[in-house]
Amino acid sequence: MAAVAKGIALVTGAAQGIGRAIALRLASDGFDVAVNDIPSKKSSLDEVVQAISDKGRKSLAICADVGDDGEVKGMIDSVVRELGGLDVMVANAGIGGFCPLIATSTDQFDLMFRIHARGTYLCYKYAALQMISQGRGGRIVGASSMAGKQGIAGLGLYSAAKFAIRGLTQTAALELGSHGITVNCYAPGIINTPIWNDASQSEISAASKAYMDKHIRASPAGYIGQPEDVASIVSYLASKEAHFITGRTPSKWTRSGVIVSNKAELFQNVYASSLFLKTPTIMPTQTPSLSKGVALVTGAAQGIGRAIALRLGDDGFDVALNDIPAKKLQLEEVARRLNVIGRRALSVYADVRVEMQVKEMIANVVTEFGGIDVMVANAGISCPDGSVLSTSAEEWDATFAVNARGVFLCYKYAALQMVAQGRGGRIIGASSSWGKRGAAHAADYSASKFAVRGLTQSAALELGPHKITVNSYAPGPIDTPMMQAQKNPGDKENEYAKKVVATTALGYLGQSEDVAALVSFLASKESHFVTGQCIAADGGATMS
Repeated sequence: MAAVAKGIALVTGAAQGIGRAIALRLASDGFDVAVNDIPSKKSSLDEVVQAISDKGRKSLAICADVGDDGEVKGMIDSVVRELGGLDVMVANAGIGGFCPLIATSTDQFDLMFRIHARGTYLCYKYAALQMISQGRGGRIVGASSMAGKQGIAGLGLYSAAKFAIRGLTQTAALELGSHGITVNCYAPGIINTPIWNDASQSEISAASKAYMDKHIRASPAGYIGQPEDVASIVSYLASKEAHFITGRTPSKWTRSGVIVSNKAELFQNVYASSLFLKTPTIMPTQTPSLSKGVALVTGAAQGIGRAIALRLGDDGFDVALNDIPAKKLQLEEVARRLNVIGRRALSVYADVRVEMQVKEMIANVVTEFGGIDVMVANAGISCPDGSVLSTSAEEWDATFAVNARGVFLCYKYAALQMVAQGRGGRIIGASSSWGKRGAAHAADYSASKFAVRGLTQSAALELGPHKITVNSYAPGPIDTPMMQAQKNPGDKENEYAKKVVATTALGYLGQSEDVAALVSFLASKESHFVTGQCIAADGGATMS
């Protein structure tokens, strides 16, 4: 007897390639899955239905033209009637189209936009209407492309249509957030699918093929992805854990700390006695399961860093914890929590601004745990007022010392160890929503978080050949000690929080665990084809 379904999903363009992989992955995740494609692919669609049924899940094949208003509405109605509702809509259907702009006919333009832009719009619209009527939220996911983030020669129409999907996704996220519906799209690069293989043999122009071949050679991964790589990120976007991510276009290719009024003074006082210290490894009281690897999380005593450390422990990693000596009691409590769930933990006190201390921190983790597989450079600081006019040079230097230099040093020495081990790895840094969009009165903080994005992209390019992925996360309005410290002591009604919440599409503050869920994915084996990205968990406060 089949387990109770996690929900009901509909995937368009599901007869082959990425759509097929997404449908099968969602079935493996526990969803009942309806699949759609055009009538000429009915036999292939029936094979997908059988594969889903073999996994113990209900399935339904629906042939419909996604560009036709009536057929899309009828498709949604059929899913609801046969399966009982709709919780996840994946608007994946699309067509290829390699043609120079000057040789493109208006008929080609109309067809491209009918399938990609209009088709996605109709799927979003009727899925959203159904989800709103159900009153239980939902996940809407569309298909953009790397060509929807950067134009490609010979792909003018395709690129324009995929850009349109990004705009539609951001608008829909803003409108539907209040209903608990998240809207995101994925942006595949060159994936080993029938569309790519057919095009590379015939339709694609020499200029486009040369561009794409160059793109593959220059990519950090250095190889063509598989449909299952895209399906893994759709799996995450469709999950409950992705509830605070909306309006995003993550690519498949491609803040813990303290708050002070005078940061320079803080570091003179706090770090003056911050010699490199560590506490003994806390051995688990439970019989531990086989470790997935070794992770190191900086700024792990509280807030987002604490949540990340605990989540990676839940995921099966042994975890080394870093923070400043003043947070020793908090860090030891995190270590005890990891011990309770059967994982080894090591507390390491180090100043991430100091090269030798970071180098020794990595060395000690390797000595105690035998290596390092995941580096999460989470430590950071902020201040209440960091405007361009009021920030002193000393405050600027203090912010960059932790938020940028500290991340650089963690990236560098973790990467050197991972390269030496020869088994790849995951390096993950802390940017911010203010590292994707500048914020008034946060000049030094915002600039330092933009720096993390640039560093992350460069490191991804350099370390890709070693099978090391490098990504960053960008928290937005998260309910952490850092955020609470920005509240005015006289603000009894918490007007500050209300103001922050108003910037989001979803209408609520995120929790540290929401960011930890994103880091969990980036640290997993399934994220091997995601690198150089900065993914926001901000409730739609920023969109890209």
